[in-house]
Parts: sequence; structure tokens; C-alpha cells
Amino acid sequence: MEEPSFGRILASVCHGDVSHIKQLIEDNTVESTVRCAAIHSLVVLFNNDQLTREELIAYFHPLFYTKLET
Repeated sequence: MEEPSFGRILASVCHGDVSHIKQLIEDNTVESTVRCAAIHSLVVLFNNDQLTREELIAYFHPLFYTKLET
């Protein structure tokens, strides 16, 4: 039996509002596994046609280049 994916769970309960998911991703005090699950949830939403490619890239680009600590 496949283990549940927390990213899929987050995607299924957000009801199209990704603001809380983005807060999890950007909060450096949140554990990295939770932040990774939040990132995965955005990809799940994209794969289920709930986010466009442009929306995903528009969020990921500044996230990886300026918002996340290195």
C-alpha cells in the first residue's frame, strides 16, 4: 500500500487558496519536510489543472532566486 503524500493532502484541502501553502513554503521556522510537501502540493495542483504553468513559474522563480535562504 502506498504511503500518503502530504503534498497531495495539502492540495486536496486548500480549495484553490494557495496563500497558506505559500506561507508554509516561505517560513524558515517550518521544518523542511513540511516545506517540501507544500512545494509538492503546488505541483499536484498544476498536474490537476488547478494552477497554470505560468502561475507556478511566476511563484517559483522569485522563490528560488530571492525568497529562500541559501
